[in-house]
Amino acid sequence: MTRDQIFIFEPMGDRALSAPIRVGSATDCDVRIPDDETDRELIIDRDSEGWFILITADGANLNGVPLQRDWRYQLQTEDVLRIGDAVLRVRLLETDLELLIDHPEGNATLAPSAPVSLLQYDEQAEERISAAPREFSKSIPSDDTGYRVNRKFVWGSLFGLVAILLLVVTILGRLQPVTFVVDPTTASVGGSGLGWTSGNTLFLMPGERTILASAKGYSSLQQRVSIKPDEPMSLQLRLEPLPGIVEVDTAGVAAEVFVDGARTGKVPGDLEILQGMRTLTIRADKYFDEIRQLEVEGFGVRQVISVPLRPSWGTVQVQTDRAAATLIIEGQDPIPLPAEVQLPAGLHRLEVAAPEAKSWRGAVLVEAGVVQTIGPLSLGEPDAIWQISSRPSGASVTVNGVFRGRTPLEVTLTPQMEHQITVGEQGYSQVERRVRPMPAERQTLQLNLDVRRVTLTVEGEPIGAEIFLAGRKLGVSPLEVELPARRAQLSIRQQGFTEQSLSVDLSSGVARQVTYRLVPEGRSADWQPPAPQVSLVQGPVLRLIQGGSFTMGSARREQGRRSNEWQRRVTLQRPFYMGTREISNGEFRRFRADHASGFIGKRSLDLDSQSVTGISWEDAVEYCNWLSAQNGLTPAYTKKEGRWTLVQPVNTGFRLPTEAEWEFVTRVEPDAAPVRRYPWGMQLPPPIATANLAGEEAAADLSRTLSGWRDEYVVVAPSAQHPANTRGLYDLLGNVSEWVHDAYATVPEGEPLDPIGPTIDTRLRVIKGANWRTSQFADLRAAWRDGRDRPADDVGFRIARYAEE
Repeated sequence: MTRDQIFIFEPMGDRALSAPIRVGSATDCDVRIPDDETDRELIIDRDSEGWFILITADGANLNGVPLQRDWRYQLQTEDVLRIGDAVLRVRLLETDLELLIDHPEGNATLAPSAPVSLLQYDEQAEERISAAPREFSKSIPSDDTGYRVNRKFVWGSLFGLVAILLLVVTILGRLQPVTFVVDPTTASVGGSGLGWTSGNTLFLMPGERTILASAKGYSSLQQRVSIKPDEPMSLQLRLEPLPGIVEVDTAGVAAEVFVDGARTGKVPGDLEILQGMRTLTIRADKYFDEIRQLEVEGFGVRQVISVPLRPSWGTVQVQTDRAAATLIIEGQDPIPLPAEVQLPAGLHRLEVAAPEAKSWRGAVLVEAGVVQTIGPLSLGEPDAIWQISSRPSGASVTVNGVFRGRTPLEVTLTPQMEHQITVGEQGYSQVERRVRPMPAERQTLQLNLDVRRVTLTVEGEPIGAEIFLAGRKLGVSPLEVELPARRAQLSIRQQGFTEQSLSVDLSSGVARQVTYRLVPEGRSADWQPPAPQVSLVQGPVLRLIQGGSFTMGSARREQGRRSNEWQRRVTLQRPFYMGTREISNGEFRRFRADHASGFIGKRSLDLDSQSVTGISWEDAVEYCNWLSAQNGLTPAYTKKEGRWTLVQPVNTGFRLPTEAEWEFVTRVEPDAAPVRRYPWGMQLPPPIATANLAGEEAAADLSRTLSGWRDEYVVVAPSAQHPANTRGLYDLLGNVSEWVHDAYATVPEGEPLDPIGPTIDTRLRVIKGANWRTSQFADLRAAWRDGRDRPADDVGFRIARYAEE
């Protein structure tokens, strides 16, 4: 028994065809429809989900809704299809389908290929065909025209008409209203099965239905709904606009296109881009990126934009006077010379090498579309090569004052000229040699370094503790011992106490004294004294300062003294931590990402490693509070009536150093030596290479410089580039002046404990320390102070906090 058959009923006869069938106006269709358009066509077929139609050409609609080419629609009983002028009514059987075809202008379908009785029907199928209504029968004329009237036929027709009217009324009574709101409002909306549309309401039979909506410039919408008797339904239908079609004309250059940063496609070719203002980036090899703003119309509208691409590569020609010379670009494979090479625009490092000649190294700035010529280059005699070793190894090697590495080391030397080789190591005397090498010479230089010793005194509590260096016992405290002039790591041990480690820098060659304090074993963490230093994840290391009493300010007869340097004695009773270096741009930007320290001419002040500048006193205070929160500490500052003040009593949150604390760490040595006038000692001039000041190197940028001074930095330097003082603190002299907590006002009389400055309400705040603009020796004194109320390019800050409550 044949399955999946389509029974066709039409005025000129009935027939059955096996699925699938083609219905259209072409001569090779299974069912031909009279139509002036020759390309209207659809396919009817069945799969596991049921009977469906596939639209292969425009011009058809389902239940009044236009159908789109290449779309598939599921069929249901009572669906009405229109193609051309023909109407096709659908009735679904268990596995087969009945198709009733009505041609208003007559039948133009193909004649059945065989009598119905010869087709492979089952008996039930034959009964359905014979029982199907025939809407195409003609009435028999009356006797007046010579024909015999069939009264039974007339009465039967009347009864049939009444039955049809009753059926229509019954069907109309079953139709359910489905109201809808559609966007856009111009869209056509229809539903599957028997029904019609009136305004914004569909009238459909109960059951599973398909709602179809379509509009020009929008994607069609197909939605399944379940319609139940006496349950009105309301639908919100929104059609998505079709993207715009954009053609980018690059004059034939193949390129990639990015829309709003996302890779979209390649050109030449059409791009589908969503409606709206879009940023198009056109990228091609050996061309500069081009960026265009385009208002994409969308709704399937085609737009064409012209984007000429500019070449991004240039030509470099290199010549030399040596045979067999080669060119190496950015370390790549050598290229025989002379040569002409294509390079992308930008800076490129070049090397020209030849046998028995000194290589030439340089850089060239390639310009797009420009031909540049280098040479002919004249290569000199080959360098000499010296192998330098020392005992002990690892010593630093400088040639003519320039650091070249550590021993054992191979260095190249320019021939036929004198060179000074210096080899040194912490704790050893340095050795110098003057040499005059020959071209291509290879020599070996072996040097023995003599140990340089310095006196170290160790004392503390409890007395009698054992002192070890690198596992070797030096003695018991108090102890005075001679050690190599380099960094020493000491271990202090005593039975019943926790071992303590001390790092001592003896590289300066100056006698040192260190103090320890051992903690009894088993003591709680609350009893522990403050750590000698604290390391922060997002900030500098802080050193513990035990404090003491000293006289700050300057005496009336001190040379260079200013009237605002009031002399008074103060006592710092509470131990406090002081930042070992100034806060850098990088650290400050973790708090405020958009901060920029700026430029001086073409010189940047904004590198991450440089000390931060261009910040106000309030900015520094807000950073301290932020850093406290980052490290689980209570903020030290609070804002009252728009002004920042220290919380009272002062807690252990991060804050700016007080002026007294800043002068104490700058002027007072841990070994209780006399209070220093300058950060380095009592007399001028400052030691060489100890600070970043306004030296001769900045003469082109500054109107005044410090006579006889020169350092490596014209503007702000990276923090901690110069030697630390004996407390391990950097840049208390030079680089940037530093905000401190104190208000800039008259200092109260008396000998206060832990002074925090005047309580007067003023925006002026004290700054301390010389900076990269300092050009007068008087301003190098530790007592120097000034007042500021706004940011500057030579003012930064460091942080402090109390060690305990």
